[in-house]
Amino acid sequence: MFLRGEDRRWRVALHKGAALSLPPGVEKLLARAEVEANRARPGYAAVHFVTALVSALQEKKTEGNGGFPWQYVLFGVIFVALALFIRCRICPRCGRPLRRVRSFSGIILVCPRCRYTRTGLRWGRRPGGRRGFYP
Repeated sequence: MFLRGEDRRWRVALHKGAALSLPPGVEKLLARAEVEANRARPGYAAVHFVTALVSALQEKKTEGNGGFPWQYVLFGVIFVALALFIRCRICPRCGRPLRRVRSFSGIILVCPRCRYTRTGLRWGRRPGGRRGFYP
């Protein structure tokens, strides 16, 4: 608030509520605004003071925002789930979805286009599986 006293000098005052905390450089901003109001036009001093105060408040707001980055964690989990789904259900040769087919050794995954086959991921490599046996 810009006030003019009886001695015809401009005074700058800032009234804040109890719940509001101001950045540490506000006292310097008040002193600089008072000097500028007495030297030049008070309107320009008020505009400069308000813009400096708003920028100081925005800097304080961004500094206090150091929480956990949940959006990046969520994006990573979704990306990993999508990659696993593609790895499990898409043919690595031609890119078509694999079909589940019942066979003598259990359920296998077969590509309808290139006839790529593999056993279900639940069973892995076992004797009689289409991926071969690895002891």
